[in-house]
Amino acid sequence: MVKPSMFYLDIIHKIKNRIKDDVQIPIAVYNVSGEYMMIKNYVKYLNEDINYENEIITELFKSYLRAGANIIITYFAKQYGLYMKKLYDKNIIIDDNSNNNFNIELTL
Repeated sequence: MVKPSMFYLDIIHKIKNRIKDDVQIPIAVYNVSGEYMMIKNYVKYLNEDINYENEIITELFKSYLRAGANIIITYFAKQYGLYMKKLYDKNIIIDDNSNNNFNIELTL
């Protein structure tokens, strides 16, 4: 697991490149609370709405995936899960009944 994740995309990429193609090892990133608050405060400062925030989160998550991560742990899980469900309703499974955990499974 790489945390904080936002500023260590190069490390994620290096880890991914060192893993042999036939070996399946999950690479997890943890979007820590400081990164979460940085985005929340930036959107608030710009006086933008939730859609703008979701666009920023989308780009952030895409950067994690491009770097090589295949698991994203984030405080944005519930907000982003509901956003993705709105966009891709049939491909989202949301489980909100697991002891304050919010699990999202997305199949693209």
